[in-house]
Amino acid sequence: AAIEVTNLAGTAEEVLFDFAVFNGELADTIALASPLPAIKAPVTVNAGTCMPASMASGPCAGVNGPAGNFGISVEADGVTIRGLAITGALTGISVINKSEDFTAQANWVGVKLDGTAGANNTGIFIDPESDGATIGDQGAEGNVIAGNNLEGLDMQGASEATIRGNLFGVAPDGTTQMANAVNIEITDSTSGPGAKAVGNEIGTELGSEPAATPGCDGGCNVIAGALSH
Repeated sequence: AAIEVTNLAGTAEEVLFDFAVFNGELADTIALASPLPAIKAPVTVNAGTCMPASMASGPCAGVNGPAGNFGISVEADGVTIRGLAITGALTGISVINKSEDFTAQANWVGVKLDGTAGANNTGIFIDPESDGATIGDQGAEGNVIAGNNLEGLDMQGASEATIRGNLFGVAPDGTTQMANAVNIEITDSTSGPGAKAVGNEIGTELGSEPAATPGCDGGCNVIAGALSH
């Protein structure tokens, strides 16, 4: 209903979750029997960050399924998805129709709210000319993209994306293997007129302070455990 309202408004809106109801426990997962409406307005879906008894910190809410279909479909510029555990779908987040400036931050894609695997087939898909995406960021804004049957992040003909601060192929603790078949796949698109994938940045040059610490910080990604290169 919130997506439908923002689609009708057609303006920048924010969908928030009630912390009295959604506090990061496994039971705070919304089971989808049918696909959600596609997001067609510049909305921010923000479930926030919680600290449940079972985990140090993580998303406050989850979306599971529907099996064999898209979990969240984005068909508008300037959409942000933050603080969700997205599991059990054909594609967890599908960014299509040349939807520019998409942002995914602080999500667990392929990981349930209790930190265990909950595979999508593909975690995040970004289609041709859906340019300028931001996947993660420094600090607590990174995503955990793990446990997916195919690609963790699949970009086809999309350009100028920034991918930093994420955990690919490991559990939220940053060390336990939770493999995607492929962590990141970026290709040109040959469908229709075709589209090049150019100017995409995975990680960043580290400054002296994060480079001197053993932790993966300052825009570093962990990319590990994949079943294929």
